[in-house]
Amino acid sequence: MDPQFVSSLQDRLQQLAFASDTETLQTVTASLGQQYYTTPACIPALLTVAKDCEQWQVRQLAAVELRKRVPKFWDEIEDAVQQQMREAILKAIIDESNDLVRHSLAR
Repeated sequence: MDPQFVSSLQDRLQQLAFASDTETLQTVTASLGQQYYTTPACIPALLTVAKDCEQWQVRQLAAVELRKRVPKFWDEIEDAVQQQMREAILKAIIDESNDLVRHSLAR
């Protein structure tokens, strides 16, 4: 997985989570839809953000977006990566201290 892809996705999610005006929300949402959510690589990247980001708001947003994208791209991800992601999600659910994020990951 490309660390630059994960980093830029996290930056966009932070912009979205902390946006205070409609124009920013629309711009960032469009950017996410066109640049990030069109490829299966968004699944492991969203999981990484959901596990590792410092802000709980961004972790929750990443978990919600991950849940929306899994049905579309799951079959396109290699079996070994799928297994690693299953294990990482379970560990993240156990380790997560914020209730909202934990429940979002569990879905």
